Amino acid sequence: MDVSGAEGVGQAYAVRVEKLAQNAAKAEGEAAVQLIENATPPPAGPHGEGSHINTYG
Repeated sequence: MDVSGAEGVGQAYAVRVEKLAQNAAKAEGEAAVQLIENATPPPAGPHGEGSHINTYG
């Protein structure tokens, strides 16, 4: 049984799988950024509630 070259095929497969994973992560990140950029802040209440963030908590 000749398995010469099998290691190279395995490495090429691993590289391709990693590239697909990176592309999927990039697409997911870009989609998240798009959602954040398109989001609108909630409306402020009648006395300004929700218009300021308390960072002294």
